[in-house]
Amino acid sequence: MDIQTIAVVGSGLMGRGIAYAAALGAFRAVLHDVSAEALERALGQVRQDLEEAVNRAKLTPDQARDALARVVPDADLRHAVAEADFVIEAVPEDMGLKVRIFEALDRFTDDDVILASNSSALSITEIAAATRRPERVLGMHFFNPV
Repeated sequence: MDIQTIAVVGSGLMGRGIAYAAALGAFRAVLHDVSAEALERALGQVRQDLEEAVNRAKLTPDQARDALARVVPDADLRHAVAEADFVIEAVPEDMGLKVRIFEALDRFTDDDVILASNSSALSITEIAAATRRPERVLGMHFFNPV
């Protein structure tokens, strides 16, 4: 499977960190949140983190610029995941919320797209059961900082 676009659902601390890591890995990282203000804050933090990496000589200015260009904020879930090859959900640890998101992801993405949850405490089996493709749902927990 050729993965080029990773969609990250949730732009909080973990979501923006996951998008940052994906963009540094040369993936297009579509970052989704229902709040435009949250997306703006997340993009600002990604920008700041990239600048800090340049200042510490961990990245060149060109690498930081290219990574930032690969982070695409999008407040519309359907649009954010439309071209995704891989989706990582990183919303608060609320089973009802996660189930609703996975139900929507199941409708909005192609059947071959892998759906991942960043949950560390909730049942991935229960989350996967909200989809028609539980065999393509996985737990992918990131630690902070990502």
